[in-house]
Amino acid sequence: MKEAEHSSESTRSASKRPHTGPRVADLQADAEAVVTSVQVAARDAETFVRTQTTQRPYVSLGVAAGVGFVLGGGLSPKLTATLLGLGGRILVNAVLREVAESR
Repeated sequence: MKEAEHSSESTRSASKRPHTGPRVADLQADAEAVVTSVQVAARDAETFVRTQTTQRPYVSLGVAAGVGFVLGGGLSPKLTATLLGLGGRILVNAVLREVAESR
């Protein structure tokens, strides 16, 4: 009797699974494309930073000092939040543009 109950429970749980149709496959493909684009962008950024620190070490040191000043509280929290928000929007826009162009 327990086997029959177990069998009917597994049938019920299988029927409750979400529909995995073409839309889910499209979303998964889009998510994989975004991950790939972010990985490529991160590699490009790393290459750029390494090149700049090798070719122009004093400029890199100045930029690092400026970023440290801002993040360390050198600017008001409201202005810092505004600048970080703007930078985030620019970054998201660039990543989405790259994803759109790669299609």
